[in-house]
Amino acid sequence: MENMNLDNLSLFLTDDLVVIRDEMAQFQLAQRFKNNNLLAVNDNDSQGIDISKEAGTSQPDINEIIASLAGGYEKGIVIIYEGATLEKDVQEFLMKILGAVNCSLKDILLIGADQFENMDASVLELLNPQKVIIFGLVHHPVMQYKVDLYKIRDVGFEVLFANDLIEISMNVPLKKLLWTSLQNLFHINK
Repeated sequence: MENMNLDNLSLFLTDDLVVIRDEMAQFQLAQRFKNNNLLAVNDNDSQGIDISKEAGTSQPDINEIIASLAGGYEKGIVIIYEGATLEKDVQEFLMKILGAVNCSLKDILLIGADQFENMDASVLELLNPQKVIIFGLVHHPVMQYKVDLYKIRDVGFEVLFANDLIEISMNVPLKKLLWTSLQNLFHINK
């Protein structure tokens, strides 16, 4: 199809066309899921959003942060994983974990440690999560709350530190530890 300008499009589009920012974020999330890139983050430069430490004094809007990352953040859950991306088998493992606690990608905000480490230290305060789960090592001030792995701490939000997802996916005792902690974090009685 050739590129059409607004005059050409107006010949067969009789109603006004409006794109709402929230709908665009949902569309982008659906496209990532459709393309099997569900856990890949957007390119922040293409959206003009700077959520890095170098952003200066102006804080980005909460909706801009959410739109620039994977997930819908409907339940206020932030999941941070070690590294920049997740391999397909680790993605599937994470989706199983989320399903076990009655969550899906639309309920969480998924951030790779490589990206999270470049965000301003106040990003969690701005996001105001209910729960934060950190898989692996992250070089960020949030690590000050880490005491023991698989122990839940309430620091204004509930935070759970666990081993790296790759390590957990290959280790049955770690899977059991994680499941026990997640049952406590999500108040699941089984």
